[in-house]
Amino acid sequence: MLREIYSVFGTGGTLLLSVIGLISAIAWLMAVTGIVIRDIPRWLKIVLVPVISAVPPLSIGLLAWFAYRDRRREAIRRSEQLALD
Repeated sequence: MLREIYSVFGTGGTLLLSVIGLISAIAWLMAVTGIVIRDIPRWLKIVLVPVISAVPPLSIGLLAWFAYRDRRREAIRRSEQLALD
């Protein structure tokens, strides 16, 4: 399998595919952890984990969405705190 990948993509392409695969695997682990610890309905957790397992690159988008929501909530919390002071 590796020989075929190397013959098709060459040295640089094989390295790029390896890096993309590693990033995707790490993002999958982080996304599963994020899904488990989030305060979202259980049925949504049950749906999201198999979906990102079937299509691992979706986990990168899910991580970005989690980060965006966390930053947005923190900004709202800070603005409310400033309004109270």
